[in-house]
Amino acid sequence: MNRKILDQDIDSALSTHGGFFAFGNDQMKEHINPKLKYVSLGGGLYAPKKSYKQLAKAINKASQDHIKRDLKDNSIKKIIWRELANYETQISGDPYDCIEALKPYGITEDQIRKEYPAYWDDCVKNDYF
Repeated sequence: MNRKILDQDIDSALSTHGGFFAFGNDQMKEHINPKLKYVSLGGGLYAPKKSYKQLAKAINKASQDHIKRDLKDNSIKKIIWRELANYETQISGDPYDCIEALKPYGITEDQIRKEYPAYWDDCVKNDYF
């Protein structure tokens, strides 16, 4: 998975549409143009009211392009295992977050649950706890 390309695409979208992340008043002050009105898109993301829809579309497109590249470059099994590890399901014993994260990929809960026992066995074998 080449996350660098996704990050570059999102950075480009933010730059093009005036979006930024801010997690406090000091960060807000750094980015706000007092002549513009801003909209919160959640998660600390803000954009000018005049361009927030375009920013949301650009981020969505970047995400969809990333998913297409990931599916082209990696097998479903590899993607599932990567995300099971990412969400540390061998520790939590609950693949729910992984299932939610892979919905945009079209990877189903059944596919993940079928792969989980082999992933679990690999974690036990390699002491990934």
